[in-house]
Parts: sequence; structure tokens; C-alpha cells
Amino acid sequence: MRNIFMIASVFIILLMNGCDRCDGIACVTGPPVFSVELIDSETGVNVFTSKKYDSKSIQLTDEANQAVYLNFISENNINIFNISIDSEKSRKIILKVGADVVIPMEVNIREGSGGCCTNYFIDDIKVIGYDVKASEKAGLIIIKI
Repeated sequence: MRNIFMIASVFIILLMNGCDRCDGIACVTGPPVFSVELIDSETGVNVFTSKKYDSKSIQLTDEANQAVYLNFISENNINIFNISIDSEKSRKIILKVGADVVIPMEVNIREGSGGCCTNYFIDDIKVIGYDVKASEKAGLIIIKI
């Protein structure tokens, strides 16, 4: 009888603690990232490759004028930059290049859950006031300025 009581007690303790199938799974998902290339609307040439603008003149802020992460990449005559949206919701951001180019953007973020982890994805990027085309490369948009 004593063994039955002990087995029942252990079983009840196990039931109360449960078994979390996600225990021990690291859900480290980085923020959504997209890439931007700026090309001259008249020549079709990248504005940094042609030296029309200097990469040091790029500023990216949100509506509250807080800096948004931007990483400029210049390799093999390809000059693009990655924008990282560290947010769980949609954001409006403002890209400034040089003294004369101001590009407002709206980045729509959606939440996606799969198994044990929650991820955030860019659903849509609206560029206001400029012609935009999606590149053949995933995650890259080309803005004509």
C-alpha cells in the first residue's frame, strides 16, 4: 500500500510540473532586416558608386527622431545598406541622404509563430514620394532618387 501511495505521489508531482516541449529551445530571432539601393533616376547608376553622395551622409531615424540601425556595405562596386527594424510593430522611418534627399518609409511588421518561437517579418515597405522597384535579390528594394 505504501508503494502505491509513493508511486501516486510521484505521478501527481510530474503532472503538476508538466512537460514543456519548448524547454531548452533557444528562440533567438534577430530583428527584421531589409536592404536598400539608391540609384539616380536619370542615369540608373548607384548614387554612392557614382560618388554623387557619400555614404557618411546617410541618416536613418524613426518618428521620434531616434536613430535606426543602418549598415552600409560597399563591395565589388555594389553599394547598398541594410536596415534593421528592432520592433515588434510597424514603424515609420525617415532616410536622409546628403542635404537634399528625405525619404519617408513605412515598414509593416507581422508576427509569426512557429512551434516554440515567435518571429517578426516585414510584410510590406512603403516608400513615400519616390519610385521603387523590388530587386531580384530577396529583401532588397531599389529606390530611384
